[in-house]
Amino acid sequence: MTYAADYRVTSRNEILVSFNLKEYFAVPLTDLTYEDENFLELLYYGTKYGANFITDDKIPKKNYRDKTFLKPDLMEREYLRHQQELGFT
Repeated sequence: MTYAADYRVTSRNEILVSFNLKEYFAVPLTDLTYEDENFLELLYYGTKYGANFITDDKIPKKNYRDKTFLKPDLMEREYLRHQQELGFT
């Protein structure tokens, strides 16, 4: 929670974490799965070392950095756009 802009514990025994006060990640506080643990590590180390987590396509690509994580559907769109630029499709 060190790098979070906001976090709160819900009545459903989960924590909501936000790094931009717009989108929130929900993580259970009990019975963490392996994926939950990995997700928490990714959020912690990603924000600690300057990663960007992109959840919409309103951020210009010129602002992406080496440590940019795109939401899966944005990744696919970006990949297809890049393939078109290269003339593969």
